[in-house]
Amino acid sequence: MRYPPAQQHPYIAGVLHPPKEPNPDYMVFSKEEMQTIVAEAKLARCPVSAHCATLEGAMAAIEAGVSTIEHAYHTTDEMFEQMVKKGVILVPTLAIAERLHARRFDQILSGVKRA
Repeated sequence: MRYPPAQQHPYIAGVLHPPKEPNPDYMVFSKEEMQTIVAEAKLARCPVSAHCATLEGAMAAIEAGVSTIEHAYHTTDEMFEQMVKKGVILVPTLAIAERLHARRFDQILSGVKRA
């Protein structure tokens, strides 16, 4: 087996084959689904980490009660205020942001410094 594996056809973006122009506006779970995920995790006394590339996704995850927000490449003061209020930790993962979002990395870094 060679690493990374060959890209499947038709092209499907993934971690090993990221799109040339990542779409940061794609939200995988609805607010209701996030709330359900957090509620189920709390029954098992497990924390929930949310991988959020959009402000909308991050705000929904914070509202749902996640423990950490991973990435968060779009940030606002309102988001940070909600994170403080709910005790949510930011994990910015800057190494991958520098590669995938090179054109707006300075903006991402500025938001992380603000946090």
